[in-house]
Amino acid sequence: MTQLTSGANAPVAGDQVDILITWPTAAGSLDTSAFLTADNGKVRSDADMVFYNQLSAVGGCVRLTEHSRGQARFEVVLSAVPADVARIVFCLTVETPGKAMSAFVGTALTLSDNGAAAHRFAPVLAGATEVSMMVAELYRRQGSWKIRAIGQGFRDGLEALATSLGVEIEGGDSGAPVLAPVPSVSPPPTLPPPAQPTPPAQPAPPPSPTSPRPAVRTQGSQPFDRKDTLIGPGHGGRLTVTLNWRWTIGGNGGRIRPLGLSLGAACIAPDGTRSAIQSGDWRGRLEASPWLLVTPGNPAEENAGQESLSFNLEGMAAYSQVDIFAFITQGSATWVGTETWVNLSGPSLPTSEFFIDPPVDGMSAVALLRIANQDGQCSVTRIDQFASDQRELDAKLGWHLAWRHPRLGPI
Repeated sequence: MTQLTSGANAPVAGDQVDILITWPTAAGSLDTSAFLTADNGKVRSDADMVFYNQLSAVGGCVRLTEHSRGQARFEVVLSAVPADVARIVFCLTVETPGKAMSAFVGTALTLSDNGAAAHRFAPVLAGATEVSMMVAELYRRQGSWKIRAIGQGFRDGLEALATSLGVEIEGGDSGAPVLAPVPSVSPPPTLPPPAQPTPPAQPAPPPSPTSPRPAVRTQGSQPFDRKDTLIGPGHGGRLTVTLNWRWTIGGNGGRIRPLGLSLGAACIAPDGTRSAIQSGDWRGRLEASPWLLVTPGNPAEENAGQESLSFNLEGMAAYSQVDIFAFITQGSATWVGTETWVNLSGPSLPTSEFFIDPPVDGMSAVALLRIANQDGQCSVTRIDQFASDQRELDAKLGWHLAWRHPRLGPI
Protein backbone atom coordinates (compact mmCIF):
# COMPACT_ATOMS: atom_id res chain seq x y z
CA MET A 1 0.00 0.00 0.00
CA THR A 2 1.33 3.42 -0.96
CA GLN A 3 1.74 5.98 1.84
CA LEU A 4 1.01 9.42 0.38
CA THR A 5 2.30 12.76 1.65
CA SER A 6 0.60 16.11 1.16
CA GLY A 7 0.63 17.05 -2.54
CA ALA A 8 1.57 13.55 -3.73
CA ASN A 9 -0.54 11.67 -6.27
CA ALA A 10 -0.93 8.11 -7.48
CA PRO A 11 -2.90 6.33 -10.21
CA VAL A 12 -6.22 4.61 -9.51
CA ALA A 13 -6.51 1.47 -11.62
CA GLY A 14 -9.95 0.07 -10.87
CA ASP A 15 -13.49 1.29 -11.39
CA GLN A 16 -14.93 0.44 -7.96
CA VAL A 17 -13.25 2.70 -5.39
CA ASP A 18 -13.78 2.63 -1.63
CA ILE A 19 -12.72 5.66 0.43
CA LEU A 20 -12.44 4.98 4.18
CA ILE A 21 -11.76 7.89 6.55
CA THR A 22 -10.92 7.05 10.17
CA TRP A 23 -10.22 9.22 13.20
CA PRO A 24 -9.56 8.73 16.94
CA THR A 25 -12.85 8.46 18.79
CA ALA A 26 -11.59 9.91 22.06
CA ALA A 27 -11.07 13.30 20.38
CA GLY A 28 -14.73 13.87 19.53
CA SER A 29 -16.72 13.82 16.29
CA LEU A 30 -15.94 14.63 12.67
CA ASP A 31 -18.42 15.20 9.86
CA THR A 32 -17.56 13.92 6.38
CA SER A 33 -18.59 15.25 2.98
CA ALA A 34 -17.66 14.95 -0.68
CA PHE A 35 -17.98 17.51 -3.47
CA LEU A 36 -18.01 16.84 -7.22
CA THR A 37 -16.57 19.78 -9.13
CA ALA A 38 -16.19 20.75 -12.78
CA ASP A 39 -12.98 21.98 -14.50
CA ASN A 40 -13.44 25.38 -12.85
CA GLY A 41 -13.23 23.82 -9.38
CA LYS A 42 -16.89 24.56 -8.56
CA VAL A 43 -19.87 22.28 -7.97
CA ARG A 44 -22.39 22.32 -10.83
CA SER A 45 -25.43 22.18 -8.52
CA ASP A 46 -26.51 20.98 -5.09
CA ALA A 47 -26.72 17.44 -6.52
CA ASP A 48 -22.90 17.43 -6.52
CA MET A 49 -22.65 17.26 -2.73
CA VAL A 50 -22.66 14.14 -0.56
CA PHE A 51 -23.13 14.62 3.19
CA TYR A 52 -25.27 13.50 6.13
CA ASN A 53 -28.48 14.91 4.62
CA GLN A 54 -27.81 13.80 1.02
CA LEU A 55 -26.16 10.39 0.97
CA SER A 56 -25.71 10.06 -2.79
CA ALA A 57 -24.49 12.29 -5.61
CA VAL A 58 -26.16 12.55 -9.00
CA GLY A 59 -26.72 9.09 -10.47
CA GLY A 60 -25.34 7.37 -7.36
CA CYS A 61 -21.75 7.59 -8.61
CA VAL A 62 -20.60 8.66 -5.11
CA ARG A 63 -22.39 7.37 -2.01
CA LEU A 64 -21.83 7.85 1.71
CA THR A 65 -22.46 4.29 2.88
CA GLU A 66 -21.27 4.47 6.48
CA HIS A 67 -20.82 7.18 9.09
CA SER A 68 -20.32 5.59 12.47
CA ARG A 69 -18.25 6.39 15.52
CA GLY A 70 -14.69 7.02 14.32
CA GLN A 71 -15.07 6.22 10.64
CA ALA A 72 -16.90 7.04 7.42
CA ARG A 73 -16.98 5.26 4.08
CA PHE A 74 -17.66 6.47 0.55
CA GLU A 75 -18.22 4.15 -2.40
CA VAL A 76 -17.34 5.54 -5.84
CA VAL A 77 -18.06 4.08 -9.28
CA LEU A 78 -15.69 6.03 -11.50
CA SER A 79 -17.30 4.96 -14.78
CA ALA A 80 -20.59 6.45 -13.57
CA VAL A 81 -19.14 9.90 -12.78
CA PRO A 82 -20.53 12.46 -15.27
CA ALA A 83 -18.07 13.44 -17.99
CA ASP A 84 -18.05 17.11 -16.96
CA VAL A 85 -16.99 16.30 -13.38
CA ALA A 86 -13.22 16.74 -13.06
CA ARG A 87 -12.66 16.21 -9.31
CA ILE A 88 -14.23 14.50 -6.29
CA VAL A 89 -13.01 16.19 -3.10
CA PHE A 90 -13.31 14.41 0.26
CA CYS A 91 -13.59 16.70 3.29
CA LEU A 92 -13.80 16.70 7.08
CA THR A 93 -15.35 19.18 9.52
CA VAL A 94 -14.97 19.13 13.30
CA GLU A 95 -18.36 18.49 14.91
CA THR A 96 -17.30 18.92 18.53
CA PRO A 97 -17.59 22.57 19.62
CA GLY A 98 -14.32 24.11 20.82
CA LYS A 99 -12.12 21.54 19.06
CA ALA A 100 -9.85 21.96 16.02
CA MET A 101 -8.22 19.44 13.68
CA SER A 102 -5.20 19.27 16.02
CA ALA A 103 -7.35 17.16 18.36
CA PHE A 104 -7.62 14.44 15.70
CA VAL A 105 -3.99 13.46 15.15
CA GLY A 106 -4.08 9.98 13.61
CA THR A 107 -6.88 10.72 11.15
CA ALA A 108 -6.29 8.93 7.85
CA LEU A 109 -7.88 8.33 4.45
CA THR A 110 -7.44 4.94 2.78
CA LEU A 111 -8.37 4.20 -0.83
CA SER A 112 -9.22 0.60 -1.70
CA ASP A 113 -9.10 -0.23 -5.39
CA ASN A 114 -11.39 -3.13 -6.40
CA GLY A 115 -11.40 -4.42 -2.83
CA ALA A 116 -7.69 -4.07 -2.00
CA ALA A 117 -6.19 -1.23 0.06
CA ALA A 118 -3.97 0.68 -2.36
CA HIS A 119 -3.21 4.19 -1.03
CA ARG A 120 -3.24 5.86 2.39
CA PHE A 121 -2.85 9.49 3.46
CA ALA A 122 -2.54 10.71 7.07
CA PRO A 123 -2.47 14.53 7.11
CA VAL A 124 -0.13 16.26 9.55
CA LEU A 125 -2.51 17.68 12.17
CA ALA A 126 -0.26 18.50 15.13
CA GLY A 127 -0.86 22.15 15.98
CA ALA A 128 -3.54 22.57 13.30
CA THR A 129 -6.03 25.34 14.15
CA GLU A 130 -8.40 24.67 11.25
CA VAL A 131 -11.84 23.16 11.83
CA SER A 132 -12.49 21.97 8.24
CA MET A 133 -10.17 20.27 5.76
CA MET A 134 -9.98 19.06 2.18
CA VAL A 135 -8.29 15.72 2.85
CA ALA A 136 -7.82 14.26 -0.64
CA GLU A 137 -9.34 14.21 -4.10
CA LEU A 138 -9.92 11.90 -7.04
CA TYR A 139 -9.25 13.73 -10.31
CA ARG A 140 -9.11 13.01 -14.03
CA ARG A 141 -5.75 13.00 -15.79
CA GLN A 142 -5.42 12.15 -19.50
CA GLY A 143 -8.44 9.88 -19.53
CA SER A 144 -7.61 8.11 -16.26
CA TRP A 145 -8.27 8.73 -12.58
CA LYS A 146 -5.69 9.56 -9.92
CA ILE A 147 -5.75 10.34 -6.20
CA ARG A 148 -4.04 13.40 -4.76
CA ALA A 149 -3.36 14.01 -1.05
CA ILE A 150 -4.33 17.59 -0.15
CA GLY A 151 -4.53 18.31 3.59
CA GLN A 152 -5.71 21.92 3.12
CA GLY A 153 -7.48 23.35 6.16
CA PHE A 154 -9.98 26.19 6.74
CA ARG A 155 -10.11 28.07 10.06
CA ASP A 156 -13.60 29.40 9.30
CA GLY A 157 -15.03 25.90 9.04
CA LEU A 158 -17.42 24.28 6.60
CA GLU A 159 -18.76 27.56 5.29
CA ALA A 160 -15.34 28.69 4.03
CA LEU A 161 -14.55 25.26 2.60
CA ALA A 162 -17.89 24.90 0.81
CA THR A 163 -17.72 28.45 -0.56
CA SER A 164 -14.30 27.75 -2.07
CA LEU A 165 -15.93 24.88 -3.99
CA GLY A 166 -18.76 27.03 -5.33
CA VAL A 167 -21.48 26.20 -2.81
CA GLU A 168 -23.84 29.08 -2.08
CA ILE A 169 -24.23 29.02 1.68
CA GLU A 170 -26.93 31.64 2.19
CA GLY A 171 -29.80 32.17 -0.23
CA GLY A 172 -28.84 32.54 -3.90
CA ASP A 173 -30.68 31.16 -6.90
CA SER A 174 -29.10 27.73 -7.04
CA GLY A 175 -31.26 26.18 -4.33
CA ALA A 176 -28.17 24.76 -2.64
CA PRO A 177 -28.84 23.51 0.88
CA VAL A 178 -27.77 25.64 3.80
CA LEU A 179 -24.67 23.97 5.26
CA ALA A 180 -23.98 26.56 7.96
CA PRO A 181 -26.28 28.63 10.14
CA VAL A 182 -27.58 31.87 8.71
CA PRO A 183 -26.75 34.75 11.10
CA SER A 184 -29.76 36.26 12.78
CA VAL A 185 -30.81 39.66 11.53
CA SER A 186 -30.29 42.45 14.03
CA PRO A 187 -33.34 44.68 14.58
CA PRO A 188 -33.11 48.23 13.29
CA PRO A 189 -31.78 50.74 15.80
CA THR A 190 -34.39 52.69 17.75
CA LEU A 191 -34.16 56.38 18.59
CA PRO A 192 -33.57 57.13 22.27
CA PRO A 193 -36.59 58.52 24.13
CA PRO A 194 -36.57 62.10 25.37
CA ALA A 195 -34.36 62.62 28.39
CA GLN A 196 -36.15 61.97 31.69
CA PRO A 197 -35.05 62.54 35.26
CA THR A 198 -32.91 59.65 36.40
CA PRO A 199 -34.77 57.61 39.02
CA PRO A 200 -32.96 56.13 42.00
CA ALA A 201 -31.08 52.97 41.14
CA GLN A 202 -32.96 49.78 41.88
CA PRO A 203 -31.34 46.46 42.67
CA ALA A 204 -31.26 44.07 39.72
CA PRO A 205 -33.89 41.34 39.91
CA PRO A 206 -32.56 37.85 40.55
CA PRO A 207 -32.08 35.75 37.40
CA SER A 208 -34.98 33.50 36.56
CA PRO A 209 -34.18 29.89 37.30
CA THR A 210 -33.76 27.46 34.41
CA SER A 211 -36.83 25.32 33.96
CA PRO A 212 -36.04 21.87 35.33
CA ARG A 213 -36.47 18.86 33.10
CA PRO A 214 -39.72 17.06 33.90
CA ALA A 215 -39.45 13.74 35.66
CA VAL A 216 -41.29 12.10 32.73
CA ARG A 217 -42.45 13.30 29.32
CA THR A 218 -45.34 10.86 28.88
CA GLN A 219 -48.52 11.43 30.84
CA GLY A 220 -49.38 8.50 33.08
CA SER A 221 -45.78 7.21 33.33
CA GLN A 222 -43.80 6.98 36.52
CA PRO A 223 -40.06 7.74 36.79
CA PHE A 224 -37.81 4.68 36.59
CA ASP A 225 -34.79 5.47 38.78
CA ARG A 226 -31.42 3.74 38.64
CA LYS A 227 -32.01 2.13 42.02
CA ASP A 228 -35.41 0.69 41.03
CA THR A 229 -36.18 -2.90 40.05
CA LEU A 230 -39.42 -3.74 38.29
CA ILE A 231 -40.82 -7.26 38.79
CA GLY A 232 -43.52 -8.84 36.63
CA PRO A 233 -44.72 -12.25 35.48
CA GLY A 234 -42.29 -14.19 33.32
CA HIS A 235 -44.91 -15.49 30.90
CA GLY A 236 -47.85 -14.14 28.92
CA GLY A 237 -48.07 -10.76 27.27
CA ARG A 238 -45.38 -8.51 25.86
CA LEU A 239 -42.83 -6.24 27.44
CA THR A 240 -42.18 -3.20 25.24
CA VAL A 241 -39.20 -0.83 25.38
CA THR A 242 -39.63 2.36 23.33
CA LEU A 243 -36.70 4.65 22.56
CA ASN A 244 -37.65 8.25 21.81
CA TRP A 245 -35.35 11.06 20.74
CA ARG A 246 -35.41 14.59 19.40
CA TRP A 247 -32.50 16.66 18.16
CA THR A 248 -32.08 20.42 18.36
CA ILE A 249 -28.45 21.16 17.50
CA GLY A 250 -25.27 19.34 16.64
CA GLY A 251 -21.82 20.25 15.50
CA ASN A 252 -19.91 23.49 15.32
CA GLY A 253 -22.11 26.56 14.96
CA GLY A 254 -25.24 24.74 16.11
CA ARG A 255 -26.22 23.27 12.74
CA ILE A 256 -29.30 21.07 12.86
CA ARG A 257 -27.99 17.51 12.52
CA PRO A 258 -30.46 14.68 11.95
CA LEU A 259 -29.77 11.75 14.23
CA GLY A 260 -30.72 8.10 13.73
CA LEU A 261 -30.81 5.79 16.74
CA SER A 262 -31.65 2.09 16.87
CA LEU A 263 -32.26 -0.64 19.42
CA GLY A 264 -30.76 -4.07 19.88
CA ALA A 265 -30.72 -6.94 22.39
CA ALA A 266 -27.88 -9.16 23.59
CA CYS A 267 -29.27 -12.45 24.92
CA ILE A 268 -27.80 -15.17 27.13
CA ALA A 269 -29.56 -18.53 27.49
CA PRO A 270 -29.45 -20.67 30.67
CA ASP A 271 -26.89 -22.98 29.00
CA GLY A 272 -24.64 -20.00 28.16
CA THR A 273 -25.57 -19.76 24.48
CA ARG A 274 -25.25 -16.19 23.16
CA SER A 275 -27.40 -14.50 20.50
CA ALA A 276 -28.46 -10.99 19.48
CA ILE A 277 -30.72 -8.91 17.32
CA GLN A 278 -30.31 -5.29 16.20
CA SER A 279 -31.50 -2.94 13.49
CA GLY A 280 -29.41 -3.28 10.35
CA ASP A 281 -28.82 -7.01 10.87
CA TRP A 282 -31.95 -8.90 11.93
CA ARG A 283 -34.91 -7.28 13.67
CA GLY A 284 -36.10 -10.63 15.06
CA ARG A 285 -39.62 -12.09 15.38
CA LEU A 286 -42.19 -12.36 18.15
CA GLU A 287 -44.13 -15.59 17.69
CA ALA A 288 -41.08 -17.88 17.77
CA SER A 289 -37.42 -17.70 18.77
CA PRO A 290 -35.89 -15.22 19.51
CA TRP A 291 -39.25 -13.86 20.81
CA LEU A 292 -37.90 -10.33 20.31
CA LEU A 293 -38.73 -7.81 17.57
CA VAL A 294 -37.43 -4.30 16.79
CA THR A 295 -39.93 -2.04 14.99
CA PRO A 296 -39.65 1.59 13.83
CA GLY A 297 -41.97 4.11 15.42
CA ASN A 298 -43.93 7.09 14.16
CA PRO A 299 -42.92 10.19 16.14
CA ALA A 300 -45.42 13.02 16.28
CA GLU A 301 -42.80 15.77 16.51
CA GLU A 302 -40.55 17.27 13.87
CA ASN A 303 -36.81 16.53 14.24
CA ALA A 304 -37.64 13.43 16.26
CA GLY A 305 -37.34 9.66 16.06
CA GLN A 306 -38.74 6.56 17.73
CA GLU A 307 -38.06 2.82 17.76
CA SER A 308 -39.50 0.01 19.88
CA LEU A 309 -38.32 -3.42 20.97
CA SER A 310 -40.98 -5.93 22.04
CA PHE A 311 -40.32 -9.11 24.05
CA ASN A 312 -42.91 -11.89 23.92
CA LEU A 313 -42.71 -13.22 27.47
CA GLU A 314 -43.83 -16.66 26.31
CA GLY A 315 -40.15 -17.02 25.40
CA MET A 316 -38.81 -15.82 28.76
CA ALA A 317 -37.76 -19.34 29.75
CA ALA A 318 -35.32 -19.37 26.80
CA TYR A 319 -33.16 -16.72 28.47
CA SER A 320 -31.44 -16.03 31.74
CA GLN A 321 -30.62 -12.47 30.71
CA VAL A 322 -31.51 -10.02 27.92
CA ASP A 323 -29.67 -6.67 27.74
CA ILE A 324 -31.31 -3.90 25.70
CA PHE A 325 -28.97 -1.36 24.08
CA ALA A 326 -29.19 1.66 21.77
CA PHE A 327 -26.69 2.99 19.25
CA ILE A 328 -26.23 5.74 16.65
CA THR A 329 -26.85 4.48 13.13
CA GLN A 330 -26.83 7.55 10.90
CA GLY A 331 -26.67 11.31 10.74
CA SER A 332 -24.75 12.97 13.56
CA ALA A 333 -21.93 10.99 15.15
CA THR A 334 -22.58 12.62 18.52
CA TRP A 335 -25.41 12.78 21.06
CA VAL A 336 -24.76 16.52 21.63
CA GLY A 337 -28.01 18.50 21.42
CA THR A 338 -30.17 15.38 21.69
CA GLU A 339 -32.92 14.68 24.21
CA THR A 340 -33.47 10.94 24.61
CA TRP A 341 -35.89 9.03 26.83
CA VAL A 342 -37.12 5.45 27.21
CA ASN A 343 -40.64 4.16 27.93
CA LEU A 344 -41.18 0.71 29.42
CA SER A 345 -44.49 -1.14 29.65
CA GLY A 346 -45.54 -4.71 30.24
CA PRO A 347 -48.05 -7.00 31.97
CA SER A 348 -48.38 -6.22 35.69
CA LEU A 349 -45.61 -3.63 35.38
CA PRO A 350 -46.16 0.09 35.95
CA THR A 351 -45.67 2.14 32.77
CA SER A 352 -42.26 3.69 33.46
CA GLU A 353 -39.93 6.21 31.85
CA PHE A 354 -36.40 7.55 32.22
CA PHE A 355 -34.14 10.01 30.42
CA ILE A 356 -30.72 9.18 28.95
CA ASP A 357 -28.21 11.88 29.80
CA PRO A 358 -26.00 12.56 26.73
CA PRO A 359 -22.59 10.94 27.15
CA VAL A 360 -19.28 12.64 26.49
CA ASP A 361 -18.08 12.77 22.89
CA GLY A 362 -16.67 9.49 21.70
CA MET A 363 -19.62 7.41 22.91
CA SER A 364 -22.16 6.20 20.36
CA ALA A 365 -23.71 3.19 22.16
CA VAL A 366 -25.44 2.74 25.52
CA ALA A 367 -26.74 -0.31 27.37
CA LEU A 368 -30.17 0.65 28.69
CA LEU A 369 -31.87 -2.20 30.54
CA ARG A 370 -31.26 -5.71 31.80
CA ILE A 371 -34.21 -8.12 31.73
CA ALA A 372 -33.43 -11.11 33.94
CA ASN A 373 -35.24 -14.40 34.51
CA GLN A 374 -35.52 -14.70 38.29
CA ASP A 375 -37.20 -17.97 39.22
CA GLY A 376 -39.70 -17.60 36.39
CA GLN A 377 -40.34 -13.91 37.01
CA CYS A 378 -39.30 -11.00 34.80
CA SER A 379 -36.94 -8.57 36.56
CA VAL A 380 -36.02 -5.27 34.89
CA THR A 381 -33.18 -2.97 36.02
CA ARG A 382 -31.35 -0.05 34.43
CA ILE A 383 -27.73 -0.43 33.23
CA ASP A 384 -26.77 3.05 31.95
CA GLN A 385 -23.43 1.89 30.50
CA PHE A 386 -21.93 3.97 27.67
CA ALA A 387 -19.27 2.90 25.17
CA SER A 388 -17.77 3.95 21.87
CA ASP A 389 -19.63 1.15 20.05
CA GLN A 390 -21.32 -2.23 20.53
CA ARG A 391 -18.01 -4.06 20.59
CA GLU A 392 -16.85 -2.03 23.60
CA LEU A 393 -20.22 -2.54 25.32
CA ASP A 394 -19.72 -6.27 24.81
CA ALA A 395 -16.31 -6.13 26.50
CA LYS A 396 -17.70 -4.19 29.46
CA LEU A 397 -20.79 -6.37 29.99
CA GLY A 398 -19.45 -9.80 29.02
CA TRP A 399 -21.77 -10.63 26.12
CA HIS A 400 -19.05 -12.47 24.13
CA LEU A 401 -20.68 -11.91 20.74
CA ALA A 402 -18.95 -11.66 17.35
CA TRP A 403 -19.05 -8.15 15.83
CA ARG A 404 -18.30 -6.82 12.36
CA HIS A 405 -18.62 -3.11 13.23
CA PRO A 406 -21.25 -1.91 13.23
CA ARG A 407 -22.95 -5.19 12.40
CA LEU A 408 -23.03 -8.59 14.02
CA GLY A 409 -20.97 -11.46 12.69
CA PRO A 410 -21.99 -15.10 12.91
CA ILE A 411 -23.08 -15.97 16.44
